[in-house]
Amino acid sequence: MNKSKALKYTLIVGGMVALLGGTYLGGVGYYADRFLANTELLGVDVGGLTLEEGQKQVHTTLNAEEVQLYDKHQHVTNVTLEELGVSINSEGYVESVFNNQSPTQWLTQLLKPSQYDITHSTLVGVGEAGVVSALAQKGIPNSERRPSVDASLR
Repeated sequence: MNKSKALKYTLIVGGMVALLGGTYLGGVGYYADRFLANTELLGVDVGGLTLEEGQKQVHTTLNAEEVQLYDKHQHVTNVTLEELGVSINSEGYVESVFNNQSPTQWLTQLLKPSQYDITHSTLVGVGEAGVVSALAQKGIPNSERRPSVDASLR
């Protein structure tokens, strides 16, 4: 092979390596202060958002989640978690996931999405007064209800 062809191939390969390296480093820089693409927290897509945007998105989406209420197998009404007075303390959890993501993994994250869910209810608080108030606003009084009775064997 002559020198001009070798130089041409070297420049082409070098240019491709520089382009790929630059793209990778650009992705690392972009995701340095953002959730990696294809990241889902508690069922909410936060990929590409900053920490603050992700916290707001999770909080807003979860509070707007609708719950169907039934009484004696009859659908009574739909209410949002916010209307029920449910508190969702997800900020610390969202921040923990954010801090555990490495921007150097952005390329693999494009190919393999991550879903983060919880299996316990430590982030959710339900107050009886909020539920009773929300139901009363929907025209569902609690005064006519009997307390539940736990099942038992005799």
